[in-house]
Amino acid sequence: MSFRARISAALLAAALSGAFCDDGALVRSFLKGSVSEKTGAVRASTGSDAERMAGLGIDFCLSVSGILGDDRDVRALALASVLALPDESVPSERARLMALFRQFPDETLRISVLEKLASSPSDSVRGDLVSLFAELSSSSPSSAASYLESLSKSGKIRDNKNLLPEIAENVLSDAIYSVEAVSDEILSEGEPSVALMLRSFGVVAEAGWTRASPLVPRCFAQCVRLYRAGLVEAESFARLVFLSSRFPSVTTVEAIRSCLADCNALVEGGSEQPPEAVMLSLITALGELGDKSAFDDLLYVTYLGYSDSVVAKARESLSRLRW
Repeated sequence: MSFRARISAALLAAALSGAFCDDGALVRSFLKGSVSEKTGAVRASTGSDAERMAGLGIDFCLSVSGILGDDRDVRALALASVLALPDESVPSERARLMALFRQFPDETLRISVLEKLASSPSDSVRGDLVSLFAELSSSSPSSAASYLESLSKSGKIRDNKNLLPEIAENVLSDAIYSVEAVSDEILSEGEPSVALMLRSFGVVAEAGWTRASPLVPRCFAQCVRLYRAGLVEAESFARLVFLSSRFPSVTTVEAIRSCLADCNALVEGGSEQPPEAVMLSLITALGELGDKSAFDDLLYVTYLGYSDSVVAKARESLSRLRW
């Protein structure tokens, strides 16, 4: 049976069943009405009837997406159908929700689909989301970064434990690889994977997702590179340094310590002092990590004519090193 035939069968079955229940009028309105009237019928559905009406709306939108995918009314129907779909129905509807995401390049609709999928604790749905972001990170890094940002602010996905950092970990790995592959000449002109790397790193760090620890040194090295190329501002870089310190390891300590040593060398050579925010973040991070290998570099800060606040922070971090 063709896809269009399956849609017709589903509509007929829904109409027949609807004729004997309270929402029969909604089903008839959907079947006979214009696209905007179909949308009204879906929005008017409640309770257990919402699943049927949402399914009708999704099926209709998928059946016309090739012709009317950019039509405003069809997009409105698709959005209404996604919002009407009960959360408990998501696992059985995941394939069609994924199809909506792929066939309708509307940001509001796509974010709603992602949030609806994120509302389910099903492992299969989690796998779908990870796979979907893997596709996006390869085909449209800027979109993946935008959607990841939106989801990080979504209450639904915050309630689905560890889902967002799990997605971000996979995205981060791909983004780091993409940024590493770009030469400095091209990188200086901008690279979509940069925003994705920074956003995904922020997600895993803020969540304390230690499973991503092996990626942190590689990510930090690229962040240093971006900062030196002028693609990351001092305040943003300072935050990235602080977030990196949440992943204590020998390699993380060495990466941050090496960055501080480079700053000291530049100042010793007569160069302008790095922004205070950057110096304070490097020094604070090393104090947080507490590794004694940072002793010489922290001590050197106190001799190089930095500001009083930087010197004071270096002395504080020195006192926190573990011996």
